[in-house]
Order: sequence, then C-alpha cells, then structure tokens
Amino acid sequence: MRKLALLLLSATVFCFGQEVQTEKVKVELPDHALYSAFFRNILALEDAAAKHDKAGRKGDEVRTYYQNLLGLTPAEAATLKQVAQDYSDAVHKLDIRAKEIIDQARAPYPNHGLPVGAKPPAVPEELRQLNVRKAEIAIEQKQSLQRNFSQESFQHLDLYVQNSFSKQVTVRRLPAPGSTGGQGKAKPIQ
Repeated sequence: MRKLALLLLSATVFCFGQEVQTEKVKVELPDHALYSAFFRNILALEDAAAKHDKAGRKGDEVRTYYQNLLGLTPAEAATLKQVAQDYSDAVHKLDIRAKEIIDQARAPYPNHGLPVGAKPPAVPEELRQLNVRKAEIAIEQKQSLQRNFSQESFQHLDLYVQNSFSKQVTVRRLPAPGSTGGQGKAKPIQ
C-alpha cells in the first residue's frame, strides 16, 4: 500500500529534446508548491484506483488513502478530491497558454537550438505572469479546503502536507544554461 500511497512525479528532465542530468536539492518549498504537488498526488491516486478497478483489484484502498490517513469524513474526502480536480482544471488551461507562448518563443530556432554564441531570449512576461497565477490558484484551493473543512481536519491536513508529504517531494536543480548536465548530449546548432 505504501508504494501506491505517493505516486510522485519523478522523471528524467528533457530540455530542448535532450536528456539532462539533474541534481537533487534540499529546499523548503513554499505552500503553493507543496499544495500543487499534493493536489496532483491526489489525482494520481484517483487514476491508480481506477486502474485497479479496471484490473479487478480493489481500487478503494488507493482511493481512500488520504481519507483514512488523515481521518477525514466522507464529505471532507470528496471535497479534497474536488478541490484537487478544480486545481488541475484551472492549471491545465494556463498550461495550454504557456505551451503556446513557449512554442512562439522557440519558433525562430529550428530544432529548439540556439546558434553558437547566441544569447537565449528573455522569458516572455506573460509566461512569468502565468506562473504567478498558478501559484495563486494553489493557494486559493488551499484556502478553499480551509473554508470547507472543520478547523481540526484542516489543521491535521496542513500539518501532514507541511511535515510529512513535504519530505516525499523531490526538487531537482537543472544544470546551468549551456551545460550538458553531465550527459554530453546537448549540442548547439552550428
């Protein structure tokens, strides 16, 4: 059950189509980052539960993981899942717009590479604003939980997210621009 408990996103990072080696970093995450990861984890557990059901196994053990762990009422558990879904839906819309902005910024560079010696373009301001908005959405959804849960249930959940869940979140630092990240694969366009 523990293996299913936290389906954390842990993947090799790909930058400009190249595999990049990352370095684990110990940092204290802000609330918006923790709750963003927590909401995504809730939805990952829902997906895993559906797959268990489809395979004829008991998906309810996975589906009710946080309800059982945190002692939530069925109504609170349903609210938690709905808040996670609302977060995901709102962020998905921003991610679609962010992809459009990134594609526009990369359009002048074939195969997403920069000519030798070229300075990378500045991050578009709208992309920065979208990231700020994503952080705001995570905090708004956390506040929604606080409004809809009993004070005791919210405090218990928040302590869990801050003290236990946070230890399961891995932050990885990307290598400096122009670095191959130890892979030796990234090459500038000649």
